[in-house]
Amino acid sequence: MENYSDNILLLRLRDGDSEAFSRVWDKYKHRVYSFASRYLDSHEDRLDAVQLTFVKLWETRERIRTDLSFNNYIYTIVKNTIFHDKQKKVNHRAYLEYLKEFKQSTQNTEETVLFDDCNEHFRTAVSHLAKQRRKIFLLRWERGLSYKEIAERLELSVKTVETHLRLATRQLKEEMSDFL
Repeated sequence: MENYSDNILLLRLRDGDSEAFSRVWDKYKHRVYSFASRYLDSHEDRLDAVQLTFVKLWETRERIRTDLSFNNYIYTIVKNTIFHDKQKKVNHRAYLEYLKEFKQSTQNTEETVLFDDCNEHFRTAVSHLAKQRRKIFLLRWERGLSYKEIAERLELSVKTVETHLRLATRQLKEEMSDFL
């Protein structure tokens, strides 16, 4: 495939050719990483952005247009990936800030003690989850990742992630039922 022009390579990628995808990966992974470094400080976050970009590229390969700039197309994917992830983190921080403010604004000592006890009981219940299940649960509820993102990150099927989350929720409900 080395003799194919970029257009032929992209046409083959669009048709689902995994070898073409590997060639595109080899050609663009460093460019995508470099582009991600404009927005992300940590090496790990940049690698995540590269991985998610190529996952999205594969998922949307049917939309590749050879009459337009592929550089612009892939840079748009990485930029959207980064900004989407940042927005989720902002929303998560806002939620944590809300909880902090709620706790501080509660004038009633009994409510504060009850809130702290409930939170501690919940954290203990989470620590009782099996290691993989706890990891999946925390990625979902602390990091705000979607089922699909968790599956990609942990190299699991979405169905496996759903099952772990369902079982984690069931176990947490059981453990919290005594407290509540």
